[in-house]
Amino acid sequence: MKYKPYRKYKHSGIEWLGEIPEDWEVKRLKYFTKVNPPKSELSGISKNTEVSFLPMENISETGTLDLSVTKKISEVINGYSYLRDHDVIIAKITPCFENGKGAIAKDLVNGIAFATTEVITLRPNHSDSSKYLYYLLFCSPFRKYAEGTMYGAGGQKRIADSFVANYHFSLPPLPEQKAIAEFLDRETAKIDGLIERQEKLIELLQEKRQALISAVVTGKKPLPSSVRNGRDRSPQDRKMKDSGVEWLGEIPEDWEVKRLKHVTDYISDGSHFSPPIQDEGKNYISVKDLKNNGSIDFENCSKISNIDFIKLEKTKCRPKMNDILFSKDGTIGKVAIVPKNNDFVILSSLALIRPNILISPLFLKYYISSINGLQQMESYYAGSALKRITLDIIVNLFIPLPPLPEQKAIAEFLDGETARIDALVEKAKISIELSKEKRQALISAVVTGKIRVTHG
Repeated sequence: MKYKPYRKYKHSGIEWLGEIPEDWEVKRLKYFTKVNPPKSELSGISKNTEVSFLPMENISETGTLDLSVTKKISEVINGYSYLRDHDVIIAKITPCFENGKGAIAKDLVNGIAFATTEVITLRPNHSDSSKYLYYLLFCSPFRKYAEGTMYGAGGQKRIADSFVANYHFSLPPLPEQKAIAEFLDRETAKIDGLIERQEKLIELLQEKRQALISAVVTGKKPLPSSVRNGRDRSPQDRKMKDSGVEWLGEIPEDWEVKRLKHVTDYISDGSHFSPPIQDEGKNYISVKDLKNNGSIDFENCSKISNIDFIKLEKTKCRPKMNDILFSKDGTIGKVAIVPKNNDFVILSSLALIRPNILISPLFLKYYISSINGLQQMESYYAGSALKRITLDIIVNLFIPLPPLPEQKAIAEFLDGETARIDALVEKAKISIELSKEKRQALISAVVTGKIRVTHG
């Protein structure tokens, strides 16, 4: 669809706002809305009245609210932000503001809610302006300008209520506000549909990836004939035997089942000493630095001083090439193989596994991250609020073990297949980012009057 500009423009008088359509006005938000309406409005309402309660986790990044929690007014009137149906709320603290947390309030219990104090509430002078206001507050000009004014440090940076109140914007007549909101509802719904389909595709691809790895590393799915070596039998001729492990079931007859301690030379975890983090220095790797594709994110990892690095190196927290790093605390089962250039030490949330000559590091990496590997580990912390695998558990994990040549063939096959799936996932992610950029650009162009969506 090709969009046209308005027939006539005028200068807004605001340098960064530039030209606006001739019949639009320049306003400050405080003259178009009531910023943080006073709680005194509730003076005539019983304090035992049930109302919606909105902690930050109940406010989404897609404009929806989780209204499953209610409280009495008496419980929340002090220490929380007040709002009503048709009000617009935006998160003001980082990273919630940058991530786009906010929504139009609707279907609140008794029409009232109290939310975290880390939101700003805006009530438009006319309830029909709520949707236009919502789009205005989530368009690029407002978001970028607001980010540049944030105050505070680190994770406590915020936008000021006064900035929002005094923000200049261009205001179309009310009928056009409604038309713009209806247009953006339609067009963003189309884009959101595309995003949702790509997200579903990613989910299906990731499920396919996991299922393939699990089937191959447990012998349930033989390698295709094109990658089997001469000694392998065809899938039809391959005999199976009971593995002796209930959850593993049958395995090929020439496979073994070993405990991890029998196919490794060394198993440990990272440092339990937490050195201070600094802007530059030696690499200090934790769970967050293990990527889904089995590599390590050295670019964004934490840094420590040379002195602390030497201390940790002496405690055998520095992995060698082809060691396996495995996340054992919090997010269980993220795996990476240590590359040749391995100038780093690891945190205690990571296990360090050094395979011996009986097992291919790549095969071990794929098994640990397989559905079977993860389920085996999960059985040890099921029902516990804290996900943690101890070294005593890790050393005794069962590993299905093909002959070494087959391990290498399996790893090579999975390298190719997972790379192909990962490329499709990456393509879908790029499509999602482009759709989000298109969505944001469209909203910004419409609410600032750069393109016209009404007739006449």
